[in-house]
Amino acid sequence: MNRVLIKEIQVWSVARTVFPLAWIVCSIVIFCVYLLIGSLLTNLVDEFAEMPVIDQGVGIGAGILFSLAAGFLSTIATTLIAVLVAVVYNLLVALGGGVSVGFSESALATEPARDKPGEEKEEAS
Repeated sequence: MNRVLIKEIQVWSVARTVFPLAWIVCSIVIFCVYLLIGSLLTNLVDEFAEMPVIDQGVGIGAGILFSLAAGFLSTIATTLIAVLVAVVYNLLVALGGGVSVGFSESALATEPARDKPGEEKEEAS
């Protein structure tokens, strides 16, 4: 088993990795919540009103724009938190020495194919 000691995390690398992933996840989550709440409110309004209140075409377009904007704002917050965690980790590494991570290789991937006992190899002629 190979052991690796993580002594520093590159802050720019964390920001570049977290930003697009967080934007995608946050936008999808916010859009799903928007659709869920929108459908619940539409059903609730339809119960008590005789005419439809929400135009579905405009509502979905506005929901997409809302989810992208809200997803972007929550992405900024998520990225700042991830960068802050990386900076704090880099400061604490000086005190504690870092995190040790172990890697091992799969036995099946590294061992060459072996013949079973009692089997003879056939030579190509």
